[in-house]
Amino acid sequence: MIRFTKVMAIYTGLYWWNFFWAIVFIHLLGILK
Repeated sequence: MIRFTKVMAIYTGLYWWNFFWAIVFIHLLGILK
């Protein structure tokens, strides 16, 4: 169960990390336009 929780935490962290960079990328595109 602890291992499963750790895996879920890692996947959640990666998801939010990609979400963060997607927002940064969109803002950069908006500035370049």
